[in-house]
Amino acid sequence: MNKIMIIDEDQEVINYLGKLFLPYYQCLHPHSIKHALTCLPSENVSLVLLEISLSNIDGWTVCKEIRKISNVPIIILTVKKEKKIYLMGLS
Repeated sequence: MNKIMIIDEDQEVINYLGKLFLPYYQCLHPHSIKHALTCLPSENVSLVLLEISLSNIDGWTVCKEIRKISNVPIIILTVKKEKKIYLMGLS
């Protein structure tokens, strides 16, 4: 079964996304960013769902760190409505 990693701090979002994808994917939710970056290569993750507005670290920094170790597709999650956010996600 393919795996999706959900990087978010909101447990309701994690639960919702987990239920949405569960029939098709195994959903992983690491307990920290460090754990996410450590287990990403070994878990053979097919997709990362990444919240940009994290409290302890900037989501864009997490995105750059993921790119250093993997070419896994990343879907950016955010509630922000600024065009700048959308454009940054395309780069």
